[in-house]
Amino acid sequence: MLCYQHFNLTMGRSQGFDTSAFADGDILYYDSAVTGGLTKTYPTSGPIVTVCAVTNSGSGGSGSVQVRVSVTQRITASTGISVSQNGTGTTVTNTAPDQTVVMNSGTGISVTGTYPNFTVTNTAPSSGGTVTSVSGTAPIASTGGTTPTISISQATTSTNGYLSSTDWNTFNNKQPAGSYLTTVTASSPLSGSGTGGSPLVISQATTSTSGYLSSTDWNTFNNKQPAGTYVTSVGATSPITSSGGTTPTIAIPQASGSASGYLSSTDWTTFNNKGSGTVTSVAASAGTGISISGSPITSSGTLTITNTDVTSVNGSTGAVTVSGGQFFGTAATKAIAYNANSISENITVTAGNTGLS
Repeated sequence: MLCYQHFNLTMGRSQGFDTSAFADGDILYYDSAVTGGLTKTYPTSGPIVTVCAVTNSGSGGSGSVQVRVSVTQRITASTGISVSQNGTGTTVTNTAPDQTVVMNSGTGISVTGTYPNFTVTNTAPSSGGTVTSVSGTAPIASTGGTTPTISISQATTSTNGYLSSTDWNTFNNKQPAGSYLTTVTASSPLSGSGTGGSPLVISQATTSTSGYLSSTDWNTFNNKQPAGTYVTSVGATSPITSSGGTTPTIAIPQASGSASGYLSSTDWTTFNNKGSGTVTSVAASAGTGISISGSPITSSGTLTITNTDVTSVNGSTGAVTVSGGQFFGTAATKAIAYNANSISENITVTAGNTGLS
């Protein structure tokens, strides 16, 4: 044996060897092609592979080798066979296995053809039983019987079934997992972070706060004058005056004896302090030598005054001038007569005379 020849023993410990190239526990093989004859690499040639020893390493020549000789026959592979050998065993593999396959016919079954092409035929289908009815469980549906129609409905929000390509694309285009919105930053008029503890809120808009428009304000604004119907110019009729245009100055003058206008507080006080009430009857009283008819007047009418005493003034007619004395009241003045006993015009009474007013 080679190991015996090299170490001078077949089993035991041999000391004083240079084992610095090996580590404790290495398995050593004898290989005549290696200097020194020892190697930890499994030999790939030679008919005999001898496992020589397990080392206890040391520096220089102080190493020791535990010798345990084991002989393994090297196997030579032929066509269709591969052989793998190492220190733990030998593996033989059939790389081209026998391709002879036989299939035999059985009851109700016939087999024709050769490997690798066989035809298997059921020669007695009734012997194996037949399907008489097919049913389905939702979402699978079957019309039943020996020639059933099998179907499945499309899945919806309330129906189990198959997923349509349209829905597949809808679901596939949704937000990917792990990229969901986790926080929201709000700016005025919104506030909050969009969480359960801090929901997004918006205040109602007022004259000093931006926010949402309430239904009450909406109706108020909607009921205002429509665009395009605004007043573009304002005129005026006396006594009101206007400067015209879109920003007119409207005015009214104060009323006076010659101008229409507003009643001043001063005039109001003046007018308010005058007598109150209305005339409901006018009556007249006749003096000596005078008669009055038509008195009293309650709504409308004419008072007629007639001279019943004076017939002439010294026989004169026309304009009469009376100087001194008394008119209408003494025998000396009863001689006045004019225009058919009626005194109505062309009478001049000088200062100092009385009786006619």
